[in-house]
Amino acid sequence: MRKEYYIFLDNTGIRDFFSLIDEIPYSKKLNILEKLNKIYDTSSINKALNDYEMNYYRLHRVRLNIIENVLKGLCQKYFIKNNF
Repeated sequence: MRKEYYIFLDNTGIRDFFSLIDEIPYSKKLNILEKLNKIYDTSSINKALNDYEMNYYRLHRVRLNIIENVLKGLCQKYFIKNNF
């Protein structure tokens, strides 16, 4: 699954933030990014990943049960800013 994850990143231009988080299997990492990519553009996703890294990841322990929802909220924030 690791290979598919990196192929996906290469094809989409999404940054590799999840390599910092060993607790999440590659299948889950890929699943989260695929879901986000279906809804949001690459720029919004990358900004959300940067925001998550700066404001959540470094300050709090990774919480697997909320990471996807936090990233969705951040993507929505940046998607709206990029499109209005």
